[in-house]
Amino acid sequence: MIHILTESEFKQAKREPLLDYAAYSDEAADISRRIPNAQKKLSDPEWLSGQDVAALVRLTGARSDYAIDLLTLSYSAGVHIMELQGFFPHVVDYFEAFALYIQAFNRTDEGTRLNSPVIHLQDVEFQIANRLLCFSVLLGHTKLIPRIMAILDYNNSMRDGLLERIASCYSQRPSPLPDECTRHLPYYKALPIFDAQPSDRPGLIKAYLLDWYEASRREPYYDAHTGAPSFLGYWAWEAAAITIALNVDDQSYRDLPFYPRDLVAHLRNSTAGSATGAPRTATAEIRAKPGETCPIGRRWQSIGVPVHDTVYTQGAPMQDLKSPYGLTVWRFLGAA
Repeated sequence: MIHILTESEFKQAKREPLLDYAAYSDEAADISRRIPNAQKKLSDPEWLSGQDVAALVRLTGARSDYAIDLLTLSYSAGVHIMELQGFFPHVVDYFEAFALYIQAFNRTDEGTRLNSPVIHLQDVEFQIANRLLCFSVLLGHTKLIPRIMAILDYNNSMRDGLLERIASCYSQRPSPLPDECTRHLPYYKALPIFDAQPSDRPGLIKAYLLDWYEASRREPYYDAHTGAPSFLGYWAWEAAAITIALNVDDQSYRDLPFYPRDLVAHLRNSTAGSATGAPRTATAEIRAKPGETCPIGRRWQSIGVPVHDTVYTQGAPMQDLKSPYGLTVWRFLGAA
């Protein structure tokens, strides 16, 4: 779990000028209680035995939202980026577990009628998808992008032009890339950056940042500091992710409001000296299902609830954990 900053740490490190310490500490403490409470229930066979799939959808969905919000709030407060890097894979794990139960729910009578996606790209939930993908780039976890895009692909009738362009810098995406954005403004204004000449990109990103807040009037974060239930900070995550994905020099706009420059600076400093500044291609995660033989010996972890780690030898049968609703899926973790 991400630690909660003391007031003195907050005053020295905070990144979001409009964030108040009392509001931050209350929200961070509340979320930091809710995630372990959800974990405890999802690891309790007795509790699980009394729940239907709709209850598991609600709990795993809430855990996912808490986690991405804690990550966002912690960046705004000034938590060290290495701590955020360590937490992000857990966020993706939570969304994958949520996705499994959404799929199970969609096989019920009620779910068949709704046929829900995991994240509605055409609704205000887009900002969740945007943060998931952008954080994967900005925290150096591009290998998770195929997993994130699989979550976003499920049951969404429309692909998003901005997310697809960012993801395509790191993994193979279906062609052609869409020319529309599911939420239009402000995101549609970022699409020309990808087709522009490299020398023109800094000016286009600068213009995007200057217009970003007012162009975001339809988004749920707009004016959040004036009375929303929680304020996570104002950040044009996509501007920073594009900067990294396209290797743009941000000197002309790095000090503008809404640009999460600390993420870009930390990533570039940590990768300085690499052979190339070009994005690395993300590779798909190795998975297996119960009854299949283990393709690679070493450590594997189950997706779903409860989570279980074990070491398999190559050729051994993958175990069925009898998870609720038959959702055992194994993923390869590597060395034991």
